[in-house]
Amino acid sequence: MHLLTVDQVESFEADLGVPLPWAYRDHLLRVGVGAGPYYGLFGPAEVLAMSHDPAGMFPFTRQDAKRIYADWLAWTQSPDPQGGGPSVRAMNVGGCILICDQGHDGYTALVTTGELLGTVWDFWAESGHWRPAGPAYRDSPHDLGPFPTFSAWYHPPQTGTPGIPRMS
Repeated sequence: MHLLTVDQVESFEADLGVPLPWAYRDHLLRVGVGAGPYYGLFGPAEVLAMSHDPAGMFPFTRQDAKRIYADWLAWTQSPDPQGGGPSVRAMNVGGCILICDQGHDGYTALVTTGELLGTVWDFWAESGHWRPAGPAYRDSPHDLGPFPTFSAWYHPPQTGTPGIPRMS
């Protein structure tokens, strides 16, 4: 893992043109980049290279997140779920940064503007499909709900503890 200094984080924010959500900013200073879910958190250079207009407006609303999440939850409970589950399609989305490579064309995006500021979304680059992020760890029993935060996504509860309460 590689910790960032306050000067590096401030430079990163200046390059992005938008302040970072607090939990992610704090994580960069206290834990760093490199390690983490999937293939680890991207460093600033990777985030800058992979993100499209972080200061733009994130196009999805709380209502969109609730609808997509409800459809996805119903899909997960169906007896024979097909495909990757419900999502919404959009290309060249602004108002977020890509923070993690999930593999197989999937990424994790952190919202940097709008009413969903600080929430985390799953994104598939090839198809342009988006949905509120699910747990980063496949064996995690908790449910992140329609408004998953960076902290809830990155720090799953310990085995045997109750799940993280949903933000509503």
